[in-house]
Amino acid sequence: MSLLLDEETIEECASCGHLAPILSVPYPRLEHAIEARRDILARREHVPEARRCLAVANLFVGADPREEGRWALRAAWLDEGAGSPKTARPTRLRAGASLEEASREGYALAPARLATSLILAETFRAGGDFDRALEHAVRGLRFASSCGTRERAILFYELDCVLERRAATITRSEALAGFGTLTPERRAELVRTLQSAVGELTPLTLLPRGTFRHPSLRTYATLSREAVVFAQDYMDVELMIPLLREGRMGVWEAIRVRPHFLPALLRACDHPDARVREHALAALYEKTFSFEAGLLGEQGDAVAALLRRLGDNDEKAVRSAGAIARELLLLEASMAAGAAAAARAALPRWAADLSTTGVLERLIESAESSR
Repeated sequence: MSLLLDEETIEECASCGHLAPILSVPYPRLEHAIEARRDILARREHVPEARRCLAVANLFVGADPREEGRWALRAAWLDEGAGSPKTARPTRLRAGASLEEASREGYALAPARLATSLILAETFRAGGDFDRALEHAVRGLRFASSCGTRERAILFYELDCVLERRAATITRSEALAGFGTLTPERRAELVRTLQSAVGELTPLTLLPRGTFRHPSLRTYATLSREAVVFAQDYMDVELMIPLLREGRMGVWEAIRVRPHFLPALLRACDHPDARVREHALAALYEKTFSFEAGLLGEQGDAVAALLRRLGDNDEKAVRSAGAIARELLLLEASMAAGAAAAARAALPRWAADLSTTGVLERLIESAESSR
């Protein structure tokens, strides 16, 4: 499924034959890539354009796994389009490994929800690694209830192809048509397989992000959108803490998709790591909790974690926690007594700080009126 990149041109130096998306960029693997280019261009098992893409992929080895994977995957597509799937499969596995590393750095591979899991599942399946394809299909499907009907259909058919060990590539339209041929019994079987496989997934562990990013992918807006998409698709309770520790965006957007993680975010407000506490409060501050009432009914420890921040020595943290607690009262009125008591206990410390005092007093008023 060609979901990964738009058509990009490859520039070629007229003097030395250097190949790159942008010749003027000082690529970190340039010396290695130049040495390897002659060997790659001589590999007759690949079609000429695929060889050029592989030469570009080598510019990013060990520096930018997403770019390496994108160009290797394009090479595989070109070989497949020329009727050489056997040649393409090892290239797909190389692309899959690089793109998998990029996803573990916290990057979404495409702007659409769940597309990262789909790309990885399709890449490994067509490359013949069905076990890794199954892992990524399950990672995507475990949150299928929060995506559109078409995306669910494509992912379920991908899972069917993985379980049947079919390595042929498929398009989105073919996947949608294939899903339509699945019997109700087969769909139910796929759901059971998913439910059993989800429990066997190991939590996704973030890797440090590489320091080199290709100029076409460096804009703040682009990286922000990717962080949101990644968190929406991959965040769970285990992954929330490292995401917050590194200050990555998207945690709140993930909570909006899966509100049952809200208690975990509230607990993170009193995490031992100061950075996690800071970013958890920032994720919640000035948000509207338009969730179903009762979400926190049996999560008193989560509410208590937030209220403990009212006793903080940092006025910013106190003001943030007070504003968040006031908003939470609309969701969980049972926290009113605890919120009022915590705010009253904190008031004397901030008598000289009218901004903080005002937040605490408004919280007390809201708590008393909600009883």
